[in-house]
Amino acid sequence: MKPLIYFFIFTIIIATNYAQDSCKVENPHGLQFQIGENFQLTNFDGYTVSYRYFLDKNSGFRFGFLFNISNSDRNGSQIQNYQLPPVYKNSINGDRTLFGLGFSAQYHRLLFNKKNVNFLVGFGPFVYFENLDNVNKSANSTYTFRETEITKQDIQIYGVDGLVGAEYKFSEDFSLSVEVGLLMQYFIRDHNYTKKTTSVLDYSTNSSSESNKSKEKGFEIKGAPVRMGLTLFF
Repeated sequence: MKPLIYFFIFTIIIATNYAQDSCKVENPHGLQFQIGENFQLTNFDGYTVSYRYFLDKNSGFRFGFLFNISNSDRNGSQIQNYQLPPVYKNSINGDRTLFGLGFSAQYHRLLFNKKNVNFLVGFGPFVYFENLDNVNKSANSTYTFRETEITKQDIQIYGVDGLVGAEYKFSEDFSLSVEVGLLMQYFIRDHNYTKKTTSVLDYSTNSSSESNKSKEKGFEIKGAPVRMGLTLFF
């Protein structure tokens, strides 16, 4: 983890120093979007913002920032009508909260140019953190049975990825690129599950609970899918 932090700091310092100097590129800044199915523009590589900065005509950086937060509530009921009477009605309530944060930094270098097409390589680190809280509650209409399920999951990912690609610049304002890559990542997943049940029978209350904790660590190397991008320079 520490080498990645050092690399991030080094990357930001280098980019800042170059930014203070006069850049030889007319429009050194860029926002990159991914071209998806039916040529629809989406977030590049899943990042909320993909920002590019050219140090000169032959090299530059690409920074990816990911921020994701969502919350959803679920309310419902279930009726069990086996015989009349009685009629059993269960209420179901759920709450799900997800928070994700990620950052990547890549250094890009031009290999050669052929017929206005730039062939380049790139590499750099990335990190991603995710927290998931999921709570489900159910009870019958007389509250003689209540059940609560709580699921918590934390994910940490640290990795390095590389790419090879080609980019055609239509003008000083737009470019079209295609790239493919390889990534190596180390992940940690913490999973906690708790279930609490309370039932009342003949004026006697019975409670039970169960819990399950697991931790998974691993390392993987895999290819990144082909990505086609459109960059707007300014």
